[in-house]
Amino acid sequence: REQGVRFLITGSPSEQDVVEVIADGLGHAARVRIGGSSLAELAALIDLAPVVLTNNTGPAHLAAALQTPVVDLYA
Repeated sequence: REQGVRFLITGSPSEQDVVEVIADGLGHAARVRIGGSSLAELAALIDLAPVVLTNNTGPAHLAAALQTPVVDLYA
């Protein structure tokens, strides 16, 4: 946020509470998209992103396949 970076936080409906906590911490720098995205739409968002920060799930693999820089967090 201090560097003017904008964030798009995605998640499934079951993740809405945790997504909102993260977004609240980022303030106006964050936008939220919960559910409703097809795989093609998610891939398009990832393809447009300068970098993806995710856990070790499908979006990490999509980012790698699309050659979008990815920071992949492992538990």
